[in-house]
Amino acid sequence: MRDHHVGGVSAGNLADWSILSLGRGKGYNAGGGGILLGPMEQAGRVLPDDAGAPTWRRELRHTATAMLTQWLSHPALYGIPAGMPALGLGDTRYHPPSPPTLITRGALSLLGSALQQSAGAAEARRRREQQYRNALHACPGVQLPVPHPSSLSGALRVPVLVEPSRAAPLHHLGVVRSYPRTLDAYPEIAARVSDLRSMPGALQLAALMHTLPTHQQVRARDIDRIVQTLTRQP
Repeated sequence: MRDHHVGGVSAGNLADWSILSLGRGKGYNAGGGGILLGPMEQAGRVLPDDAGAPTWRRELRHTATAMLTQWLSHPALYGIPAGMPALGLGDTRYHPPSPPTLITRGALSLLGSALQQSAGAAEARRRREQQYRNALHACPGVQLPVPHPSSLSGALRVPVLVEPSRAAPLHHLGVVRSYPRTLDAYPEIAARVSDLRSMPGALQLAALMHTLPTHQQVRARDIDRIVQTLTRQP
């Protein structure tokens, strides 16, 4: 949200409270976790007094996970974890809330590096997004959202509406259905959701929306392969 701007204002500044995810594939990748931004005087309501420092096991697990996911996110290797259903890559899974804890030292180090590279990384993602848009804008059967004229995308991924059969061969390159289910399909929150039969747009997005990768390891040949597959007539 910090790399996405609306009317020249960072989207993360449009509310009293904001959440930044620091997980894999995010603008500020610190290997996991997140940051809650809000008024300092209310910070005590969020972090309990007994929140201790991370254990060495958690530090080691976080560092190892961050290194492994960075390595496997390369398009030449992504097919390995993508072929393991237990990992749930591309799925939207519900995780029960857990008490907030202090960030690990490894995450802080990765976050500092990500912040320094943020502007350049966002601009590079926008260039890759534009490559997709230039190649797919007139493709039958592939629909891209029209950006609002006053917004500047963070381009973490590029959403497209396309039949799953056309995108399925590209799963190993990171083309996934990011939100394959509507919220009423999650028992934990179904009672809080309105009747989706009156929301055909939500059902369409769940059925057709895929997102295309824009991260730094995506090369021109990967984009060409993705575009060629999506533009191939069924």
